[in-house]
Amino acid sequence: MDSMAKTGANKGSGRFALVLFLVFLLLLGLAACLILQRLQSPSRAVVGRWRMELDCTDDAVSRAERWLRDAKLGDQVDAAAFFPPLHVDVILTLRRDGSWERSLDEASLDAARQAAVDGMAASARQLLRLRVAATGRGGGPDEYAEQLMQDALGMSSAAYFASYGPELLPSQEELRERWAGSGSWTIAEGQIDLGGGPVDFLAGDRLLVLSGPEGTEVYARDDAA
Repeated sequence: MDSMAKTGANKGSGRFALVLFLVFLLLLGLAACLILQRLQSPSRAVVGRWRMELDCTDDAVSRAERWLRDAKLGDQVDAAAFFPPLHVDVILTLRRDGSWERSLDEASLDAARQAAVDGMAASARQLLRLRVAATGRGGGPDEYAEQLMQDALGMSSAAYFASYGPELLPSQEELRERWAGSGSWTIAEGQIDLGGGPVDFLAGDRLLVLSGPEGTEVYARDDAA
C-alpha cells in the first residue's frame, strides 16, 4: 500500500510540475508577443530624431531675378544657372515620453544664405559681362567682371550683395515661426497628432511622412542623433 501511495504521489507531483511548466511556457509566449507588439507598434516606429530639407531654391532665384530687373541691371540672365540647391534643414524629435520638439538647423540656414549670396553675385557678374559684350569690347572672363564690380563698389560682389542685396531666403524669424516649436504627440486610429489636429502618417526604418491639410512633410531618420 505504501508503495502504491508513493507511486500515486509521484504521478501527482509529475502532473503538477508539467502544468507549471506549461503555464510557464504560456506566460513566456505571451510576454514575447507583447514585446514584439511593442517593438512593432506605430508609436515606437516614430520615436527618434528626423530631418527634413526645405527647398528654398526656386524662391531665391525668383527674388534675385526680380531684384535685378527692378535695379535696371537687365533681365537677360537665367539666375537659376548660377544658384546651387538651397536647403534649410528642419529637425523633428519625437520622444518616448510623448513630447516633441521641432527646430531649424542653424548651420544649414547659414550655408544656404551664403550660397544664395554667391549665386546672386554670379548672376550680377554675368549681366555685367553681357553689357560689356554689347559694347563690342567682349565679355571677358568672370574674373574681369569681378574686378570691374570691385572697382565700382569698393568691395567684392559677394560682400556687396551680402550687405546690400535683397533677402533671398525667408528670414530666420519667419522660418522659426513656421517650423520651430514643441508640444506633445499621440497616435490614435492610424493618425498622429502633434497638437494641431490628427494627420495621416507613414513610418519606416528610415522615413517618416506626415500628410495633412498644409501639405506633406517627408523626414529622413537622422543618424547623427
